[in-house]
Amino acid sequence: MSTLSLPVRLAFGIGQLAEAVKNQGFNVFLLFFYNQVLGVSASLTGLALAMALVVDAISDPLVGSYSDKLRTRYGRRHPLMALAAVPMALCFYLLFNPPEGLTDIAYFCWLLLFAVAVRLSLTFYHIPHLALGAELAEGYQERSALYAASTFFGFLGGALFVPLSYRLFFPTTETFNPGLLNADAYAAWSLFSAIIIVSAIWICAAGTLSQLPRLLAKSYAPAPSVSPKQVIREFSAAFSNRSFKAIFFGMMLSTFILAVESIFNPFMGFHFWGMTTEQLSIIPLVQLGGLFASLVVLEP
Repeated sequence: MSTLSLPVRLAFGIGQLAEAVKNQGFNVFLLFFYNQVLGVSASLTGLALAMALVVDAISDPLVGSYSDKLRTRYGRRHPLMALAAVPMALCFYLLFNPPEGLTDIAYFCWLLLFAVAVRLSLTFYHIPHLALGAELAEGYQERSALYAASTFFGFLGGALFVPLSYRLFFPTTETFNPGLLNADAYAAWSLFSAIIIVSAIWICAAGTLSQLPRLLAKSYAPAPSVSPKQVIREFSAAFSNRSFKAIFFGMMLSTFILAVESIFNPFMGFHFWGMTTEQLSIIPLVQLGGLFASLVVLEP
């Protein structure tokens, strides 16, 4: 029997919406905005995003170690989660609202700065969020159900966020076809996205706060310090495992394919197929319908 109430499980799952909005913003809108709207070369834009990704890879284990060692009256996860909300939302908004009239290099610097800031602030939320799930759940079944709720909200939110954005903020007009070329629309859209990010994170933090007495009552072994040598040894040990390598490279390949598909979808849809934003918004909804249909057809 689950020890977690439905509101707690829903709150934990809703927290995944913050990452879903960020992922769709980066994968679908960011490259198009800087390349097609601001006129920054795709190579410079791609370089900035790649550099931000490297910083993200380095920061993840460091933030994880810091969170493990943190001791406060509100636990070691909730403070980081709650405090990350506003910086992440603000940096996401600023990422899509650079000053006008900058040079390509200046736009590159702006993109790099705030892409790193968004990813870093997300790390301070997402890593503790993942760890919190393992600490909230009692046993394998409950842990699986809790993360399933998180995955469901993340996938559903991401699938609905793009068509909703297309139709509400980037409609096709005589002046802007496709609607994503409307530079003025990104201010309202990024504000809308920032509100979702803050709301999702704070709902998750507040909705799981009732479990704090139980979490504080648990005793945790002191977290070891993370050193570069230790990280290298652990990576080496992990990659010596054949099963891990199969999962790792399989996930890397699937993530790469999904990211490329998301990034090039607006470019191909608008410039090759000649679709409008309204037509392009149908595709994620059809994919979502196909997913639910597969659950019925492939029911064990």
